[in-house]
Amino acid sequence: MVGAIGLAGCTTQQLDQLTNNLTALNSAMDVVGDTNGVNLALPPVKPGKPTELIEPTDKQVKAAMEEALPNIKKVLSITKCVKTHMDLRALNHYAVPGTDMSNRAWVPLEITQYHDKNRCVSVSQIDQWSKPALNTLKFHVAFISDDSGEVSNYLFQFRRVDSGQWLIESLSSM
Repeated sequence: MVGAIGLAGCTTQQLDQLTNNLTALNSAMDVVGDTNGVNLALPPVKPGKPTELIEPTDKQVKAAMEEALPNIKKVLSITKCVKTHMDLRALNHYAVPGTDMSNRAWVPLEITQYHDKNRCVSVSQIDQWSKPALNTLKFHVAFISDDSGEVSNYLFQFRRVDSGQWLIESLSSM
């Protein structure tokens, strides 16, 4: 019930928006195209348990999270379905210019031993938000296999670039 504590005092409209954001976050895209020459076909996703978003208590961190959420959703919908770390090239479209995401950490599907590799994993929890610099946002994501129950934990870092967009800068397994 950690998530419920963070939602106390929210308006119905805010709760509806959060529900919509989390629903979109936990549904994968059918095809990711126009990603620096990579056309990555993603398998269909069966809905798992809803994502638990533990929002930051710090107002500045929460404001950054809300600004970054559209790109965070896109990045997580790709990450949860890629089969190898080389497939992370699809994230380059949402990456800080000059960053090649394919040479990053192992992806959730590579780490799981018992998970059906033809299925996406689900985003179980997003938490541990921090803002190590004014233009940098870090957070933890737990991915879970709906068929095996295996969990993979990752630390994501986004940076706000000159255009005002929040783009992924790094991804590492924990």
